[in-house]
This record gives sequence, C-alpha cells and structure tokens, in this order.
Amino acid sequence: MPVPLLPPELTDEIICQLWDDHLSLKACSLTCHMWLTTSRLHFCNELHIRSIARLLAFIDSLEAPRLQRISLSHSLQHLGLHSSSNLRPDEHFASLFQRITSRLPHLYSLILDFPHTNSPLPPIFSAYQNMHTESITTLDIRLGVYTTFHDYQRLIHLLPQLSHLTLRYVFFHQEVGSNNRLDHRPQPHNAPHGGPSLISLVMVQTRFTTSLAALLAWLLTTPTRFSLRTLEWDEASPTIGNLYSLQHFLGEVGTTLEAVVMRYCTFVPHLRTLSPEDSALIEHLWSARLHVHTLHLHLTARSHSSLLAQKCARLERILSTIFEASARLRMMYVWLALPDTWLPIIREGITRSAQQMQRHCKLEMIYVADSQPPFVNNHPCLTNSARGAKRQHISTSADPVCEGSYHVPDDLVSN
Repeated sequence: MPVPLLPPELTDEIICQLWDDHLSLKACSLTCHMWLTTSRLHFCNELHIRSIARLLAFIDSLEAPRLQRISLSHSLQHLGLHSSSNLRPDEHFASLFQRITSRLPHLYSLILDFPHTNSPLPPIFSAYQNMHTESITTLDIRLGVYTTFHDYQRLIHLLPQLSHLTLRYVFFHQEVGSNNRLDHRPQPHNAPHGGPSLISLVMVQTRFTTSLAALLAWLLTTPTRFSLRTLEWDEASPTIGNLYSLQHFLGEVGTTLEAVVMRYCTFVPHLRTLSPEDSALIEHLWSARLHVHTLHLHLTARSHSSLLAQKCARLERILSTIFEASARLRMMYVWLALPDTWLPIIREGITRSAQQMQRHCKLEMIYVADSQPPFVNNHPCLTNSARGAKRQHISTSADPVCEGSYHVPDDLVSN
C-alpha cells in the first residue's frame, strides 16, 4: 500500500508544535513513519546531571521499555556530571555510574565537575575500573581536586580511546616532590594500552609546579608525544618552573603540533603585567623550534606612559622570537590589553618583527582597552562575528609579509 502524501505540518512541524503535549503526539502516532528525519533531530544528544534525583530519573529512562531505552542510549553522546549538595562521588554514586555507562554505547564526551574528590582513592575510581569506557574520546575535568597525581594518572589510563583532554582548575593536595617521585612508566595493570594518544590538550589554571611537570613528563612517555596537534595553556601567573616544563614539552612534541593557544596573563587588574622577567621567560619558552602554523598569544601590557617604549620593545622581542622559532607559522593572533597610545607603536613593532623573517604570516592583533573587562572562557578571534566586533585592516606595505588588523568587540567598548 503506497504511503499517503501528508502535509508538512504533520510530517515536519508536528513535533516542534506539540513537543510538550505527549497525549496529542501519541494520538498522531500513526504518522510517525514520516517523522524519522525530523525526530532524529530531537533525540537527547547532551545531558548534564546536577542532582541525585535527576540521576535516578535518568537511570529509570535507561532501564525503561526497549523502544524508549534504545532511542536514548543510542542518541546520547555528551554527559556532564556536576557536583551539588546531594551529588557527590561516593559509593552510592559509583554504583549508579556503572549502571549508566553500561547502557550508553555511543557516549564519547564526559564532563567530571567534582571539586571535592579528595580522598586517597575516591570510590568513583572503582566505578571507572568497571565501566564501559571504550567509546569515550573526550574528557573534561573541572575543579578537580586529587590527593596525588597517581589518582589522576590512574583515571586517564582507564580511557583507552581518549584523544581530547581538558583540565580546568585541577590541582593536587600532595605535590610530586623528591620524597614522592612519580613512576612515569605505564604499569601493565593500569595501562594496557600504553597511555592516551591525545590530539588536543587544554590546561586552564593547573596548580602547583611539580604536578604540572609530572603531567607533562608522563604524557611524553605515552603515544601523545607523537599525536598531539593542539595545545592550549592558560595560566594567570605562571612560575619559572611551569614555563620551563612547558618549554621542554613543546620541544618534544613540536614536530606534530599544528596550533597553540597561550593565554599568558588574564586581564585582571591585580595580576602582574609584562615585566622584564616575564618577557625573558616567554622568549625562553619559545626558543624551542616549533612547527605550528596557528598561534594564539594572549598578553596584558598595562603600564604608565613613561614605560611605553620599554614595554613595546619587550613585546617586539617576544614576537621576533616566536617568528624565528616557528618556521611554519602562517596565522598568528595576538590578544592584548593596552592603553590607546600603544596601538600605533605596537602595530609598527609587530610589522617590523614579521618583515624581518621575509615570509608571509597573517597577523590578527586583537586590541582591548585596558579599562575594559575581559572575555571569560571565550576566545575573541572565534566569536567576533557573533559579537558584532568591529574590524579595521591595516596594510603594512605595498607587498606585505604581515597582514595586520585589530578588533574592538562591541561589548567591550564604553558608550
């Protein structure tokens, strides 16, 4: 029997119109064979859980009759677990977590937001050991507090397909020091796959120098050393040890890196600004030979007008060092907070740095007045179109080797 032609109001728009009226949708179920394409757009793709009640309701849905269970378990790809007053990584949560992962074969993105994970070996780690982790490729740890680096290392080893790792405000109660040395060698019972093969690594405000050094040193013993393509590092007030550890890491993985995002100083008034020591550390950091073709560099450079020349000279030296170290660099974003009087001199210095290399590199200079608030968790280069940012192109020469522009986002400009 041929399928009758139905109006688009039924086949394409009925779900949007009656999504909150389950009885009416059920009454229209005879036409559901026409809704396949549209209904797939309404499957639950991402879920964030912040309470035990919602966690239990989610488990009930997963253990519901077969048709409902199949649609949910096959559509959910992103799961976020966030700590709250009644959602803690205790033994009860661990048992529930096992029941969840066993029914989500297509889950590939996991967010763990538990700032109180501070026992020697939290019960949630035992849940990780027994859960189905073969499909998880993206892990985002937020506000993670671990007793030792070993706990964190053990978690990563349990995700054999992990390729994208994000650490936001992760720190450890116990430092990895001379009396607590870390064995970077993969252990057979913990790392049957030899550790992760990361493509992307994001580190936002990772705390304690030796913990960061341990993390980077351990990753160099894993396949990440030959697979990493994107590195993002955000440190408001980096220490010398952190910069040296990062420099060594960049030197080891530099042949595979394609894009680097570095937010060296956030734009908060009480944080230190670009000092001679800071600029020397940044120059030293970029002395390693890199093969990146895209670089995002975030710097703050507030100062009095009497120090303008010195500050601009330091910034020019930093950029020259980066140009020299990155032979394949073709796109560079420089995100600056600086006084209005700096702009002409900064443009001249950046252009001169690029021209010295006698090669083409497109440069985007993002300028924000230092009296304005910063972006939070958003990169301005990637959100300018959405924010309606103004752009002015600056031609540096008749046959430019460096194209410059600066952006002034509308929401950062005072009326």
